[in-house]
Amino acid sequence: MTVDNEWYIIKVRVGRESVILNMMQENNKRLAIVEEIFLPIQYISKRKSRSNIIINVEQSIYPGYIFLKMNKHAKKSIGKLINSEYNYTFLPNSDNPVPVSDEYVLEIKDMVDNFYKEKNDYNITNDDKCFVRNEYLLDSLSIYDRVQVISGALEGFSGYIDSFSGKDMICIIVEIFGRKVPATININEIIKEK
Repeated sequence: MTVDNEWYIIKVRVGRESVILNMMQENNKRLAIVEEIFLPIQYISKRKSRSNIIINVEQSIYPGYIFLKMNKHAKKSIGKLINSEYNYTFLPNSDNPVPVSDEYVLEIKDMVDNFYKEKNDYNITNDDKCFVRNEYLLDSLSIYDRVQVISGALEGFSGYIDSFSGKDMICIIVEIFGRKVPATININEIIKEK
């Protein structure tokens, strides 16, 4: 690729960013139109509706936007990377896309990387963008360790580990209104107190 590649932003259908990203990456392997494709994502824990099960889901930081590093003359070829059923447009408009500075994209990448470094219990692999549970947290916990609940119904409470219930669930004892109450929660909802 040439040296004058710049970052551009395309607007796609919200909620379909990952599908379009995967499609573009596959097609770009054959055609080599774009130097780099970047979708800023984060992984968040959400409670399944009507259940106590916590699932980890991928969420776009900028819903509906994908960043492309490419030559300005390649904009007409982008249609070869995306199926015609998915509409897209360059920002601010398709007739005259305006490049985004490298510093701005680098700042977004740093923000995404720092988010996971602060979380300490997530390990995101950059190769396949899949969610991997960091086994260090599970291995470092033992019975009677002090923990703090960081999400869910008991957020903000502290307690100690009473037992392990399955692969990702633990039973902790928290004190609520002066009474010791057992609670079984997902390991993603706690951090070990120092």
